[in-house]
Amino acid sequence: MLDPIDVGQGGRNEDAALARCRHGVFRRSAIEGKLHAPRGWATLIARWIQNETGQGRIMHMPRLANVNLLGVLLAAIAIYFVGFLWYGLLFSEAYMNGIGVFFNEAGDTVRWLEADGISTRTGMGEEGAWMAAGFLIPLVLSFGLGYFLKTQAISSIGGAAGFGLVLSLLVGVPLMAYGLVYSPWHSWPAFLVDASHTVVSFVAGCIVLSFFD
Repeated sequence: MLDPIDVGQGGRNEDAALARCRHGVFRRSAIEGKLHAPRGWATLIARWIQNETGQGRIMHMPRLANVNLLGVLLAAIAIYFVGFLWYGLLFSEAYMNGIGVFFNEAGDTVRWLEADGISTRTGMGEEGAWMAAGFLIPLVLSFGLGYFLKTQAISSIGGAAGFGLVLSLLVGVPLMAYGLVYSPWHSWPAFLVDASHTVVSFVAGCIVLSFFD
């Protein structure tokens, strides 16, 4: 049976205790028959976990409603990138055709239908500012996901991914269905792009947030 090491006698004993802690050395209580850390080792274990995983830095990041704001920011970036892939690269043509927005071959002129007829615009104009402002959407969404992950005490990657999937199917996708049902064109391609983007965004955001306590 190992004797506890007095960590208060100097750096040498503390370093020795930390080294033994890293190798998983514990003493067994003959009475309780349970593994537990000797006196003074709890602090050393916490220090080692923080040093090895970087949790010490993450734990001291700014928080709002106990949600790690660095995690919120990185999750928002991930969700924004998913949107770029979905609507800018993978399914751009199918989505635009589905909602009645058409670009010319050069991609610098867009046409869409309004009450007064077909409108045309050349160049991005103020769309660049709208795209930048659009980052607020994944930012708010990420905070909401982080808040609900906290309330449910979910921290594992698998648990967070499953939570994001369920939340997207029960909340996000039904919201996307309003456009399918009430728009005059009832576009299934547009709905499928929106719905799949919602699912992937929720799951990706929750996975990123799971790395932050």
